Amino acid sequence: MLGKPCPGCGLTRASVALAQANIAAAMAFNPLAPIVSPLFVGVLGWAAFTFIRDGRVRMPGWVMWPVLVAAIALLVVWIMRLFGAFGGMVPV
Repeated sequence: MLGKPCPGCGLTRASVALAQANIAAAMAFNPLAPIVSPLFVGVLGWAAFTFIRDGRVRMPGWVMWPVLVAAIALLVVWIMRLFGAFGGMVPV
């Protein structure tokens, strides 16, 4: 919509590269992938576990802090990439 990639652009391709043990490619797609991808899998796994166990999703309050920090970090890296850091923006 704005003509620029979003803050999480490249995370899917980076997560696939991490799953294939291609760290260099993952870092090129998004330098936060080694942090954000495992965090996402962990939160999703915890949500699935609590849903299966209790019939509803219950997230402990402390889980929101790492998610908030990761979201802020994604925004900071995105702004830095707009100005050419980390190899610039990822092609969409």
